[in-house]
Amino acid sequence: MDEIEQCVRDIMVIASAFGGHDLAEARRRIEILFSDADKQTGGHFAPAQRLRDQLRLALNSTSGPATKQFLSDLIAWLERDHFER
Repeated sequence: MDEIEQCVRDIMVIASAFGGHDLAEARRRIEILFSDADKQTGGHFAPAQRLRDQLRLALNSTSGPATKQFLSDLIAWLERDHFER
């Protein structure tokens, strides 16, 4: 499993853990992924695109409205903070 897939799995755990949806924790997890990518390749645009695509797939495959909202909010943050520059 690559780092992006693991990040998505971690985010889904955060989304379902104890019925809580901790956006701050999910964002921290994503920032760790991007920090690692920056160190390895000097940038994180490509990993951000792949992560967004994977999160959209997770969004489309989940049925819980709270989890859908959590993922939608996370994707919106990702697009706002990592694509609109």
